[in-house]
Amino acid sequence: MEKIKAISLDLTGTISEEDFSNAVWLEGVPKLYALKHSIPIDKAREIVFSQYKEVGEERREWYDIKYWFKRLGLGDGWKDLLHSYKERIKIYEDAKEIIPELAEKYPLILLSNAGREFIEIELREGGILPYFTKIISATQDMGEVKKTPSFYKKALKLIGLPPQNLLHIGDHPLFDYKAPRKAGIKAFLLDRKEKYRVRFKIKTLSQIKNILDMNDTP
Repeated sequence: MEKIKAISLDLTGTISEEDFSNAVWLEGVPKLYALKHSIPIDKAREIVFSQYKEVGEERREWYDIKYWFKRLGLGDGWKDLLHSYKERIKIYEDAKEIIPELAEKYPLILLSNAGREFIEIELREGGILPYFTKIISATQDMGEVKKTPSFYKKALKLIGLPPQNLLHIGDHPLFDYKAPRKAGIKAFLLDRKEKYRVRFKIKTLSQIKNILDMNDTP
């Protein structure tokens, strides 16, 4: 069995909860739009959400906060918006515990669909940014709207490892499990609520140690 030499992790749903990103997109942006146009918040939400729908998740712009500020005419205060919601950043307890321990022995890579602006503030405010040797955003660094097998192959080139030497953990059954496995990566699905029937999965991030222990067995 090829040895694991690095570990990659997804962000939202794996390391952090969704509360921060939801607050920014679903609360913060509509509030700014309402203030700018002096309209009720319900009307602002209707307009902003219709714009989200028009662009759609299959375009890279959908994930770009700077794009949305420009499209909606909100100026250039996107950093202030992210900062205003930093209290909503919630790192899972098992992530807080295991990430420093893993970083002592393995390079840790963050592979996310989120924009780098979201990734960096979440890791920084969560106190775990220094533990990652590389951060890769699918949308901004690779031009991919989802973490496809081609994304993982491009990421492997940046990381400088063959697929069999990378362990990937994430919570999405397609983008964090099937896609990396198609690229030859040892991927395990993080299934906190035990919703999925897949062969290789864990319930908590602390179980990564079990995977590594098996990998070290002669």
